[in-house]
Amino acid sequence: MLHVWGAEYSVIKLPYALLEKLFPPIQASGVPVRMMIISTLAASVLCALGLAQASKGSLGEQVFAALVIFALVVEYLPKPRVTSALRVPEFVSILKAQPRNGAVLDTVSKPFQTMYHQTVHEKPMALAFSVLSRTPRSVAMEGEEVKRLIENGDYIKLRTEYHIRYLVTDAANDLERENGPVRTMFMDSKVKLYELRPE
Repeated sequence: MLHVWGAEYSVIKLPYALLEKLFPPIQASGVPVRMMIISTLAASVLCALGLAQASKGSLGEQVFAALVIFALVVEYLPKPRVTSALRVPEFVSILKAQPRNGAVLDTVSKPFQTMYHQTVHEKPMALAFSVLSRTPRSVAMEGEEVKRLIENGDYIKLRTEYHIRYLVTDAANDLERENGPVRTMFMDSKVKLYELRPE
C-alpha cells in the first residue's frame, strides 16, 4: 500500500503486489523491507570493489578513496540516541496498584498507547490483537464477540467468560448507573476506569 504523508492509497498498486501475483511464494516474506539487508550487503561489496580499484590507481583516485573512507567513518560514528519520557495517564498508575488477576480492556487509547501502558501496569490486555500484523480468524471473531458484549452492556459475561476485570471507556459513558456489577475506580475529563465485578 502506498503511504504519502501519513495517508494511505490502497487503489494504487505497488510493484510488490505484482511480484506476489507473478511469484506467489514471495507472499511468505510478508515484509519487503527485509530485502534491504541484501541490498545493503550488495552495495557494500560494490563499494569495497570500487575503493580497492581506486586505491591502486593514480594519486587523485587514492585521495578520493581516502576521502570516501573518512566520510564513511564520520557517517557511522555512534551518537547518543534521543530519548524522551512518555507521560503515563493516571488511570494506568491506578491499574498498576490493582491485583493482577483479570485483563484490561482499553476502548479509548490508540493501539500503540495500550501496548506502552501494558509495560507499566503489567496486566493482560483484551483485544491486543489489533496491533498484530496478522490476526488469526478465530481471534478476530472472538474480538468481535467482545465488542458486541460491550455494545449490549453484558459486562457480567465479559468478566466471567473473558476474564476482563478492568474497562477503560470514554468519560461520557456512565456504565455504573446502567449496570450493577460495574464500579467506577477513576474518572477525569477524558476517560473512566471501571472494575467489572461478578454478581
